[in-house]
Amino acid sequence: MIEPKEIIRTNRKSLSLTINEQGELIVHAPKYMPMYEILNFIEKKEDWITKKSESIKSLLTKNKNILEYNEIFFLGKRYKVVETKGIDEPYITKESILIDVCKTKTKKQKILRDWYIQNIDNILMPRVQQLIEFMKQKTKSIKIINSKAKWGMCDNKKNLYYNWKLLMLSPEIIDYVIIHEIAHLIELNHSKKFWQIVGAVLPNYKHYKEVTNKCGFLIKLY
Repeated sequence: MIEPKEIIRTNRKSLSLTINEQGELIVHAPKYMPMYEILNFIEKKEDWITKKSESIKSLLTKNKNILEYNEIFFLGKRYKVVETKGIDEPYITKESILIDVCKTKTKKQKILRDWYIQNIDNILMPRVQQLIEFMKQKTKSIKIINSKAKWGMCDNKKNLYYNWKLLMLSPEIIDYVIIHEIAHLIELNHSKKFWQIVGAVLPNYKHYKEVTNKCGFLIKLY
């Protein structure tokens, strides 16, 4: 029997299961649902839970060095973080990023975060502008955010927001997120029409959407 990490009871009418970022089972249940019904439901979904949990845990294991800031992803490529005395500014090579020696993990995070942010104006922002023009749209503003939940957003005032952590992802996935939010300038929802707009620019958007979801653990960094 798979033991849930947490059971959240609310006024909802149905029972649902989710697997969190650590591969643990979270149960969302109606407030007065008997415990035996919850456990029976978990038992019926055991194969799905196991498969999903193992997939997430495997991904975390493979990216242990990323999660511990001993490696980084930059534009989809993995680089080893090398602490070197006498480095004033981070310097990227074919396989590594050289940074100053850090006494704490917090200091290392700050150096790497600042380096990513320095690359926004010459990598991320120009691509956003290019795709806005390509899709023949207009936006009130483009803002950079620091979020652990969203890669991008669009509000009802036609402001676009993009997470600086997008620079960790491959150019193809960055384009998908940018296009996704630009499409919201036309349809501020996820209706069939919205996905038709995205699909007109990216016919293979379903693949990019799936890959973006798998990269969710990166957004929790920094």
